[in-house]
Amino acid sequence: MADHVCSNCGAPLREPIDGACPFCRLPVGGPDATADGADASGTGRLAIVLEDAGRMQISVIKAVRELTGYGLAEAKQLVDAADQGPAVIATGLDEQLAGHWVEHLQRAGARVSARPAV
Repeated sequence: MADHVCSNCGAPLREPIDGACPFCRLPVGGPDATADGADASGTGRLAIVLEDAGRMQISVIKAVRELTGYGLAEAKQLVDAADQGPAVIATGLDEQLAGHWVEHLQRAGARVSARPAV
């Protein structure tokens, strides 16, 4: 893995499990991935954007760690960056996975959105 990022969900890949991402469970570099970031059906990939961590920053940091696999310092840095403006947490997620991430972060108290990846 040269880029160390899952081509399906954008999560960091420290070590694939049985050739699959430990977060989205899809094969790494699967046949539906294309060079422009769209899958074979033509739908675009989404980016998860943290707009505001709200008053529950610790819960949001925990949620970011659970979803991304980042360490405490990396997750805190991402959440703190949202104070300066929207912070991209992950890119390249399909619609279903992006919806799961948005829901999980909103339950933690964050204001978050899924936007088309650039």
